[in-house]
Amino acid sequence: MMTKKTVIYLLIVGASLLFVSFMNNQGKKYYYAFDDKITLISNPEIILVRYSEGVQKSEIIADMTTFSSSDLSIKWHDPLTVEISTKSTKEVKQLFEKLNQNEKIYSLHPLYILEDGLEMGITDEILVRFLPEVTEKAKRGTSESV
Repeated sequence: MMTKKTVIYLLIVGASLLFVSFMNNQGKKYYYAFDDKITLISNPEIILVRYSEGVQKSEIIADMTTFSSSDLSIKWHDPLTVEISTKSTKEVKQLFEKLNQNEKIYSLHPLYILEDGLEMGITDEILVRFLPEVTEKAKRGTSESV
């Protein structure tokens, strides 16, 4: 039979482990894919900028010309999504603050890197891929008779 001291000791150890585990996960971003917890590592040199619907590419390019950095690199993902990178973390922070005040911008996030090197950006889109055996009717959400 366990003594009172042993039970108290086990409770203290358990609470300590729980606290340490909680503190180690503070500030970390992650998502779950099936049964795996995938950690997202922020790339401090890249910002993913999504402009609002209706903003013309020429307006976005005009915005980009106001940034004075020679190290600035711009990569287009689609007509409204731009990846901006520079070699200076300090410059990225300043750029982030400046862009955050722009009313034309819909979302502004760092680009994340997975442990395997894959890059991921946060957007307002969800990508879905169906298994090959899923019928067109099922994809459209209509019921099928068996």
